[in-house]
Amino acid sequence: MLPESQRGYAPVIRGVARTNAQVSVHQNGQEIYRTTVAPGPFEISDLYPTSYNGDLDVTVLEADGTRSQFSVPFAAVPESMRPGASRYSFTLGRTRDAAAKDLFADVTYQYGLSNSLTPNGGLRISNGYQAIAMGVTHVSVLGALGLNTAYSHAMLAQGKRANGWMAGVTYSKTFQRTDTTFSLASYRYSTQNYRELGDVQSERRYQLDSGIGLSSSYRQRSRFDISLNQRLGKAGSLYLSGLTQDYYGSSRRVTQLQAGYTVVFENDVSLSLAFQRQRVFSGQFAGAGFLESTENRESSVVVTVFFPLGPRGSDSRPFFSSSVNRANGENTYQASISGTLGQGQSMNYGLDVNYAHDGQNAIGGNLHKQFANVSMGINASHGPGYWQAAASARGAVAIHSGGITFGPYLSDTFALIEAKGATGAKVFNGQSTAIDSNGYALMPSLVPYQRNQVGLMPEGMNSKVELNDGQRQVVPYAGAAIKVQFKTRSGNALLIKALREDGNPVPIGADVLDEQGVIIGMVGQGSQAYVRTGNMHGKLILRWGEAAEEQCELPYDLQEEDQQQPLLKLKGVCESR
Repeated sequence: MLPESQRGYAPVIRGVARTNAQVSVHQNGQEIYRTTVAPGPFEISDLYPTSYNGDLDVTVLEADGTRSQFSVPFAAVPESMRPGASRYSFTLGRTRDAAAKDLFADVTYQYGLSNSLTPNGGLRISNGYQAIAMGVTHVSVLGALGLNTAYSHAMLAQGKRANGWMAGVTYSKTFQRTDTTFSLASYRYSTQNYRELGDVQSERRYQLDSGIGLSSSYRQRSRFDISLNQRLGKAGSLYLSGLTQDYYGSSRRVTQLQAGYTVVFENDVSLSLAFQRQRVFSGQFAGAGFLESTENRESSVVVTVFFPLGPRGSDSRPFFSSSVNRANGENTYQASISGTLGQGQSMNYGLDVNYAHDGQNAIGGNLHKQFANVSMGINASHGPGYWQAAASARGAVAIHSGGITFGPYLSDTFALIEAKGATGAKVFNGQSTAIDSNGYALMPSLVPYQRNQVGLMPEGMNSKVELNDGQRQVVPYAGAAIKVQFKTRSGNALLIKALREDGNPVPIGADVLDEQGVIIGMVGQGSQAYVRTGNMHGKLILRWGEAAEEQCELPYDLQEEDQQQPLLKLKGVCESR
């Protein structure tokens, strides 16, 4: 329920101003915040969550022109919380793993003590299994450091017990001078008898049934992950990521390494190079204990060129990409073209061709269209000795007091829009949704606890109907299905030039009322009034004061007018009442 400026991690900035001063905050050379403060101590606690790393440079510009500057360290790991903020969760459920159907409960809590410290804890309880976790994150000029530990107690098959510890550390830091970012580096070490809940369930079953199972975490001893990004300005960017882990009872080790380079040229052409090498091995266990599974080694290099076809600025211009993939000494070539079509890019398409050294060539394509109430797609491919085709349709239905309304999809928070008579009106940002013949439409998704603009666009609506108001603001609860009503007027649109009996114009701003005394319009410049009425003949009352001489009646008759015209232009004399 917090405002967006309070979500995620951002430090509190504190300082002192001598005068009415302007405070600006920059990160990685970009201004992200600016405000004016009164003389004395100030505090900025509503920074939006910013990029993952990068110290905050604060400038205080005093009224006399003097400046002072200081820096606030900013780095974060996923457990970081802003000062004074807390996050809790409670989960109760049943596991759906094939090995067991056990009840379990999870409880977690985090609290931001300060800019630099965030302690956290958690508890998991299940059938014959308990685990408790504790940790803390610390932010400083050296980066964001997270420390955590967990203890597990498990009852295995045949009365065996397994108690063990796990400890981990995570680190994140941006070096601004070189524009280098450690997105995340982490290390985890477990004792031999530490168990995850899923591994305990599987181990119980396989010990009893003498079966065999695979798990990437079973009896894992240590694991190290790192992700590094280096921006090179206009020359592009580099990335590097790696993983290595080993297991108790096995001499084999899982390793993965990925590296890549990407550059985008001024004409929207991009070039990317990617390298990947991995040695995959999962822990394998049986009733007799730990076994070793087959090891799989792979290496690949991929070169991809991506460029647009057609003039820059066109929303529907297609894009072409071509790549070469060399894996384990063999080459594979791929070319594809993709793009969007239609109003609002409601249709997208793709066509791809693959060529392999061993003759396993293939061609495929896909087409997807977003209609008002359903999205539909088809895809097909063909290769040596096979062909494949598939079709899909996705939609939603809401049943309510006014009937049944269809839509493209529904999130857990959505709106039912009612606008009687406004058939065909498009829902703004509604995935091509439009008001149906019953006067309803679905706004598929709303953001809970925030102001959402719900609007209708008159394009496609019958010219004999208009909206009294075309936009509303709603603030829904999470999981709410709310109803938003728009009032409409139906009938012929009239533009009447009305003169008084003495030939003088009706005063500008005069109200126009129907025969029931309801205001339906106003007199504008040139003594012209715009109104909409469903009657073929009758009279309008023009009123610019309370006295009898400040009112007159304007008769009209549409019997001989062309009813197909969206706007009927009339002239008339407004008679004294």
